[in-house]
Amino acid sequence: MRTKSSLLAGIWLYVMIPLFASSAAEASPSDASIDRLAAQQYEGAKRFRDVFRDVALKYDKDESTVLNSLLLPMPEGLRTPNSALRASSPRKALEAITVHGRSASSLKLYEHGVQTPFGERGNTDEIFAAKGPATFIVVPGMLQESLDDDMFAEITEVPNSFNQRYGYLLDQAQDFAYDWGELGEKDVKLSSKVRIGSLDDPEGKPLVQLIVLRSAFGSFETIGPIKRSAETYLRRINKILELLPPESYRNLYFVGFSRGTMISLEMLAKVYREGSYPLLRSLKGVITLGGVVYGSDLADYPFRPFQPSLPEKTAAPDPLFLMEQTFKLVETLLKNAWDPVSNLKRVGILAKEINDGANELKTAARLNWWATHELPPEVPIYSINGAMPIKAMAIWPFQDAPFYGLGDLDYGALKIMASKLQQVSGNFLNDGQLTDVKGRMWPGLAEKINPKQKPLKVQTLGNATTHHFGLGTRSCIQEAGGRFNLFPRKIMMEALGAYVLEQEP
Repeated sequence: MRTKSSLLAGIWLYVMIPLFASSAAEASPSDASIDRLAAQQYEGAKRFRDVFRDVALKYDKDESTVLNSLLLPMPEGLRTPNSALRASSPRKALEAITVHGRSASSLKLYEHGVQTPFGERGNTDEIFAAKGPATFIVVPGMLQESLDDDMFAEITEVPNSFNQRYGYLLDQAQDFAYDWGELGEKDVKLSSKVRIGSLDDPEGKPLVQLIVLRSAFGSFETIGPIKRSAETYLRRINKILELLPPESYRNLYFVGFSRGTMISLEMLAKVYREGSYPLLRSLKGVITLGGVVYGSDLADYPFRPFQPSLPEKTAAPDPLFLMEQTFKLVETLLKNAWDPVSNLKRVGILAKEINDGANELKTAARLNWWATHELPPEVPIYSINGAMPIKAMAIWPFQDAPFYGLGDLDYGALKIMASKLQQVSGNFLNDGQLTDVKGRMWPGLAEKINPKQKPLKVQTLGNATTHHFGLGTRSCIQEAGGRFNLFPRKIMMEALGAYVLEQEP
């Protein structure tokens, strides 16, 4: 029986692989069109760097700060290789792109940026005055529910016009969420599931507005199946938008951080496929920050990141933070000390959720997702990834690396992962969690994986000089002394708002 099954499988592969290769060759864009798309991406990346510079100047930063904050892609690095577009399978296409990306490094991108002059200075306030504000729905990453620091907390926790005008509305609405301790769903205030904030001009007018989705510990909204997370967030987003005046969010974008990219794309595909959630039919784009687009090599090649010792200068973790996290876990497991069966059930549920979430990060799972989902071709997708120093690099341009925090716990953990990622993938350009080549959209690749997919508008904007956590949070592993990652996330978000608004017709 096994021999017969193997024979049938062999025949199927013998028939299907040539068919795929044939259709791939027929559907592959011409060299001229791929060159044109690469050139357009490069011009877009240069323009974004100019906008980043214009915003930075507003906050008394200079061009050298911009060069140290944002790495400019090289033209050849933005071109989807022919070997990928004409590969015989999606996996081989991605392997070809991985090989293509091995020539890139943070040092090369930095030197290229230094040698490439900026464009003419502009006034981003004029863009916001004409089209703004931009409203970003921030979708959190994996296990964000276990952290105390919200994404972009430096924007939402200070007085701002968006929260002052509409924050009270969130207290008046209810939603529901799974509670691990109760082993079931319970009602919650909507204000406990979202933070809103804005970057304002000197007159208090919002330029960029944030709707930051939050998840309580044990809700399993940032782990487990992405389909479930997408349905939860879509329901919640719809309630939020129903509360807000329509004129307050006319320029709406998803911003997916890490796993949040997977959720954002899942939500976009669902809205496009079903015509559901009419308030989101006007969504104008998706921005990925260190996004899991085509899979995680760390999920493919599991290892123990803390096995090596951390650098001697690494800061000590905040004891109070560790106690709080431990207390959350113990309190939940021992909610009823006389009910060991329920506690054992909770452990099993937690293990399954983490395992399910990790499996969906794998390259094979992401390739399968792209093969079975379609996205609206008119909605552009913009990508920014981080860039970590790799020990194997002979030279690193930033001696003090101010946006990494060389003595911080976050950096200490991700430095080890960045080196491991380089070893397993061959790619120097990674942020300590994801390789750059798998964290952005490549022109023609999604359409090659799924022939039903109409050509997408994709744009790589550059690499931020910070690690994965620094793209969206001030601190992941809290330390004694309360030090925060110094990357200028506020400038990045304002620049993103100005740039995407400028790109609108």
